[in-house]
Amino acid sequence: MFEPKKKKKVNILLFAIPAVFDQMKMSLRSVANVVMSASIVHMLSSTLLIYVAILTVLFLKKNLYRHHWTSIIIIVVGICIVGLNYLIREGEVDSAETFEDIIIGIVVL
Repeated sequence: MFEPKKKKKVNILLFAIPAVFDQMKMSLRSVANVVMSASIVHMLSSTLLIYVAILTVLFLKKNLYRHHWTSIIIIVVGICIVGLNYLIREGEVDSAETFEDIIIGIVVL
């Protein structure tokens, strides 16, 4: 009645590619955590949604609707507000953080 399905052989090295990128992401986030506050790092890491939307349009050739673009614009505005607020108030947040450290932290995210 039921024939057992043949198992497909999966190349285990295909899992290495996303694992390497995830390790690089965690390393860069650790660098950002050293030079910036953890709350700011977490807020600025939401830029991932913007990258995913751009890659979806470029590689998958999918159209984003008006509500998608609206939400992306809201995310960009929020990230800009958080980043600029942190840059403007950098002297008040933590005396150990310099302006250069904050810029490095924002760039690596």
